[in-house]
Amino acid sequence: MLEEHQDVNSEELESSTNSEDTPVEESAEQEQQENQTSDETQDMPETPTGESDVDTKGVPWKNRAMEWQRKYSGLVDDLPTIIGEQMKQALAQNSNQDRKYSAEDLEVFLTQTEDPAHRQWAQRELRKLEKEEQRRIVREEIQNANKKRTDQEKRQQSFNYVIQSYPELFQKDANGHPSGWNMNHPMAKEIDGLMKNKKLADDPEGLMAAADIAYARYARSQQPKNAKKLKDLEAEAKGAKKQTMVEGGGAKVDTTAVNPVKNALGKLKQSGRKEDAQEAIRAIFRAGGYLT
Repeated sequence: MLEEHQDVNSEELESSTNSEDTPVEESAEQEQQENQTSDETQDMPETPTGESDVDTKGVPWKNRAMEWQRKYSGLVDDLPTIIGEQMKQALAQNSNQDRKYSAEDLEVFLTQTEDPAHRQWAQRELRKLEKEEQRRIVREEIQNANKKRTDQEKRQQSFNYVIQSYPELFQKDANGHPSGWNMNHPMAKEIDGLMKNKKLADDPEGLMAAADIAYARYARSQQPKNAKKLKDLEAEAKGAKKQTMVEGGGAKVDTTAVNPVKNALGKLKQSGRKEDAQEAIRAIFRAGGYLT
């Protein structure tokens, strides 16, 4: 009887144990799935659906917010630094793209790289620089040629001006054409001294300026002498007029024929022109024996 009772008890115990193990295993699996879901949804706080202090998982919103702040507040604080570094990289990249390399830089680069693409780029840039240099040289040659031609034209115009304005400064050939400077004339010596100034010598119109300066200086230096000569000539003219009136029985005589200086000065007073002033000075020089 005891053995039968013992067998019955054993069977009941085994059956009871098996029936209790199944719910325990299912409960463990369900808890593991809930924990996994909870970890996946823990990164970002959920939006409250009401005024409850906890989320759908029963976790307080305060705890969710603190966890989110712990994970992402550092990223927010570093955001200005991250943006600044990205901007520096972008600016550096743009700067490298806009940079113009010299021929020396490209030649050095060719000696330091074996990459075919890099070498082709450097060689292409070198050819561009060579073409730019050739164009620059051509432009400079054209500009220099044009400037030289213009300067020559201005020098010739300046020389022609001096010949026309101050013919007494030049010697004449058999045909009456200028054949060289008359260095016996004070103005010619003054011009020669002025043209030793580098600024005037380099200026295409420097000769014209030097001639006008020499004329002004020479005319100023001759003013006292010219005034005395003019006074003497006027006295001689008066004496000649009186003598003519005595010899001619008081007939009126044209004194301008015997006094070209006075005639030239009178013309100058009426016109005030530079040409008449030059002619008056030449008349004075001729009257004084300085010019023929």
